[in-house]
Amino acid sequence: MTNEKAEWMFRKLEENIHKDRSNLNGMIDIRFVSCSVEDRTAEFLFVSEDWERNVFGGIHGGMIATVLDSCMGITSGVYSEKPASTVSMNVQYLQPAMGTEYRILISLPHMGRRIIHAAAEMKDAAGGTSCAMAEAVFTLRESMDMAERLGGSAPE
Repeated sequence: MTNEKAEWMFRKLEENIHKDRSNLNGMIDIRFVSCSVEDRTAEFLFVSEDWERNVFGGIHGGMIATVLDSCMGITSGVYSEKPASTVSMNVQYLQPAMGTEYRILISLPHMGRRIIHAAAEMKDAAGGTSCAMAEAVFTLRESMDMAERLGGSAPE
């Protein structure tokens, strides 16, 4: 896979997700920033909204977990070219997320035929402070080709 094809897939997924604001994925403002196929990494920008905050004004822990899970799942799906489903996930909350914009850094340390191990870090975009980290395992659906499902013509 080339970086060009991966970027096309990330952008198509982002476009498809944001079309439907009636589901949770469509309501969360996650934006693709960059990727490296060679390093199996991706970066996203998460812009928080008031409804995602807890009673103390920070981003709710469940929302942080959802954002990290979504970004790791999207990255796993793009690099494997197959839809990925979460098998397990462990999140460490390092400090309250009180800001508005966050960089989400994803890496895929292991990619097998059916299982992918992913890691995520959520950093405040303004100060660069880490707020949360996660590790997850994803399983791949063999029966579905990601580029085909996204429609259009993917670059080779």
